[in-house]
Amino acid sequence: MLTQAEIKDLLSANIREIQELSGRPVPPTFDEDLKPIGGCQGFDSINGVEVAVRLAPILGCDINCNPFADGNSALTLEAIAKRLCEMQKDGANNGKT
Repeated sequence: MLTQAEIKDLLSANIREIQELSGRPVPPTFDEDLKPIGGCQGFDSINGVEVAVRLAPILGCDINCNPFADGNSALTLEAIAKRLCEMQKDGANNGKT
């Protein structure tokens, strides 16, 4: 299983790649307070789902939501990484605690 820090690094790499491939500017830093939705030019919830689809097989779990947002609120990289880390643990435990 990946650590929360490793997941944050994967998130940053995938966000960077999407921004570069889209011809959009890449933020100079990817700190834990960055909110990709709203903080990266042109990055939206669809891009968040794209990253989630890329990460699901790496994390070995289903990601049945957009981990980049909670309702209408954009989440920080730290919050996204924490959410994905919890999903990964739940997937490894098959939902058992």
